[in-house]
Amino acid sequence: MGVVMGGRMARGFFGGLLLAACAVAMAAEAVPPAGYAVVSLIGDKLSVVTHEAGTGTTIERNRTQALPVSGGVFDADAMTQAEAALKRLDAGARVSLYDLSSPAMFEQQDRFLDGGRLKFSPAVVAAMRKDGATHLLLVTKQLATARLQAGDHDSLGSGQLEGLGFYIDRAVGMINPDTGETGRGFFAPYFFARVSLIDLASLEVVKETRIKANFSRASTGVAQSPDAWDALTPKGKIDALKALIDEQVPKAVEALVAGLR
Repeated sequence: MGVVMGGRMARGFFGGLLLAACAVAMAAEAVPPAGYAVVSLIGDKLSVVTHEAGTGTTIERNRTQALPVSGGVFDADAMTQAEAALKRLDAGARVSLYDLSSPAMFEQQDRFLDGGRLKFSPAVVAAMRKDGATHLLLVTKQLATARLQAGDHDSLGSGQLEGLGFYIDRAVGMINPDTGETGRGFFAPYFFARVSLIDLASLEVVKETRIKANFSRASTGVAQSPDAWDALTPKGKIDALKALIDEQVPKAVEALVAGLR
């Protein structure tokens, strides 16, 4: 059964609908697009950590060599991956990448988030706010116990690892589960980091997540070099670290930002 409205009533009804639609549209426009600043501080150096078992003792030691990295390639990669993840979550989001890679910024990074509040320079925070950022995504190094996956093992390694680097154990026995070939030693590019989401109005940490990831190659088979360091070419080593960043940073960003707005 149809409903017939008089002209005045119809105009009032549709006029009310129009006003309601306008109100909804204005409310939507009143919410500014999300704004994010992104900073990465993981790539000033690579650590080559070599496991050394003490002879005649149960004490196990690691020898660490630092390899300086110039050009900020790893931090640029991490920020690019974070930006892409933010855009996938919100195509209209405003994202600004900040190169803050001075030597002082890489030292004692824990001080930046002491007490759950951001301790950046007020001038840097002001610049981020001026650029429209409401939140900061900060990627820093994470110091954590070495628990690495290699072959059938999921908890290899000793000591602590931080940031980006390579872990080498030339003594542990390994086996290729597909071929049955055996050997000694493994090589593991690793990425240990903390990703923090910070409210730039209050400077409070909203959420944090940890990244502990590694790629591994075991020295097995007669065709392999007896030295685990040779499990990857120089280019392969760098590519492995970049692959870890490309995989892990977007996951961390999505875990922190999804559902924020």
